[in-house]
Amino acid sequence: MTTMGMRSAMALVFGVLGGVGGAHAAFWGAVSPQTQRADSGWQVAYAHVFQQYTEYAPTGSSFPYGPVVDSENGGLQGGSLGYRHESAHLGYGGTVTDTEGATRYQGYTQDPLTATYTPLTAQTRNNLGDLNMWMNYAFAPSALPNLAILPGVELGDDHWDRFTSDGDHETYNSFYGAGRLVVEHAMGPVVLALSAAVGRTIHPTVTATLAHHTFVLGAQDWLQYRVRLTYNITRAASVFASYTETRYRFGQSATANGVYEPASLTRQGLAEAGVLIRGW
Repeated sequence: MTTMGMRSAMALVFGVLGGVGGAHAAFWGAVSPQTQRADSGWQVAYAHVFQQYTEYAPTGSSFPYGPVVDSENGGLQGGSLGYRHESAHLGYGGTVTDTEGATRYQGYTQDPLTATYTPLTAQTRNNLGDLNMWMNYAFAPSALPNLAILPGVELGDDHWDRFTSDGDHETYNSFYGAGRLVVEHAMGPVVLALSAAVGRTIHPTVTATLAHHTFVLGAQDWLQYRVRLTYNITRAASVFASYTETRYRFGQSATANGVYEPASLTRQGLAEAGVLIRGW
């Protein structure tokens, strides 16, 4: 090969590599300024939780009324505080949500002598406290610069204080870890975000005052979906509204002092409306 031929081949190779590198850099481009604003700032919001909690009888048990032992349904009100930040690529944040209210309990009482069940309807006082933190890497494809894709991870803690009509105070607590994916589209100052997270509960427990015991529950699946609409009013402030659906299960505990905590399914719908305040 002549010197001129070697130079031509090397130019071709470096040209191809440069084109690949440029395409790679373009695909992993920075997210739009509007998306960064929609995901940055101090958050203050009103929160309403739609709580649905169901306990299930063990397979093969003597419970005569089907698989559902009891349930809790109702709405809780409160607020959320948090901080979030999104740069051209790296994003992170955390929020704390606190709500309280009454739910309708539908279940049964059991006569220990005759083992007969009597239907029971009552009101239960509740307090929910949730903490979540996340981190993500964001990018925008060059062909769709207003579309942002944000894969990441999330950690959290769900805390539920339940005060029953018979004087029992039950405290449920569960950590969780999840992977999540957020897709956002900026339409001028309006940014629409859709997200999904899949994970697992970590060391769920319930402490019951009447049983004088803390029951360790089975760790199971944790799922969450969210839609969020943000309007960037100025560079320093945005308003938003969102709805989040969270579902997770607890496995049945071991028996202690002659009692156990049944397996359960929790569904929570969280509606929020609030503001984001930024310093830039």
